[in-house]
Amino acid sequence: TVAIAWDGSPQAGRAVRAAAPILQLASHVLVFSNVDDAAPAAGAVSAERLSEYLQRCGVGNIVARELRGEHVAA
Repeated sequence: TVAIAWDGSPQAGRAVRAAAPILQLASHVLVFSNVDDAAPAAGAVSAERLSEYLQRCGVGNIVARELRGEHVAA
């Protein structure tokens, strides 16, 4: 099982692209993202796009979780 703390930043994108071969071997991939109450759709769209990208790269068993009230990396 692999966990990804996703904030939609360019740095996070580069890290996911670099880790794609490892993610393809994982039995489960958990994507954690922040949900900002001021702009709730922004975090959800970013995590959704990441999940779609991972599926196109051959990564399976992706589960997205939204976190409220704290930074996703924490």
